[in-house]
Amino acid sequence: MNYKAPYVDQLPNKIPEGAGIPLPSELRFTARGVWLLVLCAALALWGSMRASWLLLGSGLLGWTVLFLIWLQHRMDLENNLHPRHLRLSWKFADQSYRAGHDASLSVEMTPASAPLFLQDFSLRHSVYLHSSIPPQTLKRRTLSPRKPHRITFKLNTPVMGDFPLYGVDLTFSDRFRFFEHQRYLRLPEVLRVMPVLPLANIQRKGVSTRPLRAVTNGLPQHRPGSGSELHDIREYRPGDARRSIVWKHSLRLRKLLCRDFESETPMTVYTLLDIGQSMREGTLSQRKIDHATQVAIAFSKSALGQQDRVGLISFDGEILEHVHHDRGKTQLHRILKHLQTLHHLTDPRFSELSLSELFTLTSGFLYREGFLAAPSGRAPCAARPMLHYLWEIIRKHPDLHFPDSWKSDEDLVIKVLRTIVDHMGIELPYRYHQWATQKAAGLATALEEAVRSMHGGQLIVVLSDLNDILHWDRVMQALRLARQHRHHVIFLSPFSPWFAIQQPEKDPTMAVLQELLTLEQWSWRRRIQRMIGRLGYSLLSVDPKEAPLLLSERLQKLRQGGRF
Repeated sequence: MNYKAPYVDQLPNKIPEGAGIPLPSELRFTARGVWLLVLCAALALWGSMRASWLLLGSGLLGWTVLFLIWLQHRMDLENNLHPRHLRLSWKFADQSYRAGHDASLSVEMTPASAPLFLQDFSLRHSVYLHSSIPPQTLKRRTLSPRKPHRITFKLNTPVMGDFPLYGVDLTFSDRFRFFEHQRYLRLPEVLRVMPVLPLANIQRKGVSTRPLRAVTNGLPQHRPGSGSELHDIREYRPGDARRSIVWKHSLRLRKLLCRDFESETPMTVYTLLDIGQSMREGTLSQRKIDHATQVAIAFSKSALGQQDRVGLISFDGEILEHVHHDRGKTQLHRILKHLQTLHHLTDPRFSELSLSELFTLTSGFLYREGFLAAPSGRAPCAARPMLHYLWEIIRKHPDLHFPDSWKSDEDLVIKVLRTIVDHMGIELPYRYHQWATQKAAGLATALEEAVRSMHGGQLIVVLSDLNDILHWDRVMQALRLARQHRHHVIFLSPFSPWFAIQQPEKDPTMAVLQELLTLEQWSWRRRIQRMIGRLGYSLLSVDPKEAPLLLSERLQKLRQGGRF
């Protein structure tokens, strides 16, 4: 089935070689060039009116010189900006990029045959990144041929993840600044940003964790547990069993001391992470999912440092990813790699945008990048001419494939828009329109998957705000199954109903409604806590900074054979 888009001849559709997408490449006059052009025209006109050959010749000579400068500048650009001649590459820093910290990224350019005069430079990247150029860095500079030139950017992002770098916008001028040429060069790359947590110094109420022990020669590591050999004598901590207290030493030193015994039996820990829409609401880096990922990383690091097996399951209405339990540094890298992808999910099962949302997203991107605008040039293009433009791009582009079949015109539009979205690197926001029962089904499925993946008597940690989970019948069945296998389940929800309230409402009516809604959420939370408590499980609400050490303490008590 072939489709011919009407009115395609009315739109300019050129795909520059090596660019991969339609680019706004134009050569224009600068203010200095316009003034020189007007001056030469005025001289020529005045000379013709006054019959002065000197003025007329000066005007024509100025036009000729201006034309020769334009021709030379155009030839230099064609010879140097071709992908075969201009070498353009990213230079990443040696150290890791950390969330919340400033980092540097360099772009290296090497012209081939003629010098280039760089006037302006900008970076195209993910919406999660913030870039800037130091004021003293970018001035008008000359790029000598066959010599690498490096421009450094400052990058910052408040969250971790794998964020795409799309390309660079370059603006060149001639030697005399009479003309300017703008060119966008696509240079796709992915920037990996590591978590902000130091992971080696986790504190709770001012108390630091013990340093993690490394594996030596693959031998089992002796650590606190329920063995028979004495490991250490330490100060008493709230919740320690009375039988572990050393009374003689305590009386002599006038403070409570406890015994720690050695154990070589590893534990298995599963972390179930809620990635639903309610976890993504709020300010970037202050959202619930941002705090939950930090807790998951810190706790996984602590457990893996004690040679336990750690697994991770992320869920919403269904399971998105199951990182099977394992030990070692490789397992921590697997967990980090998955958590870094949670900020830009494009899985069609979890990202379903409506047709109007796709239109808005695509037209906004084309307008922002300068590819296509309305006739006025001050607003995004309308839907029909934008679709004609995109259809022609797909038809002419060698790497893209025009959809062969579709059920309706709306289905064709969706396929065309998604093809362009995937190719241009437009980031689809996480939008999962779910029924209230689907979140409960996802949690129950994740619990059942974790129970089936390990032996009895292990630990399951659920990180969720427990919103949108209204039907707990299947969840309670999964919890009873975990109880039959003697698993310990902790619902860690460091997100109280007041978590998302940044500041009180100024309107008295809205403030009262907000408070009533918050109290309703709190009463529902207490009801869930009572339901879980009947099975012997706990629902904890603590500060996200203290949660990793709290979970480590619970895991240590589980090793020692004690109760939570």
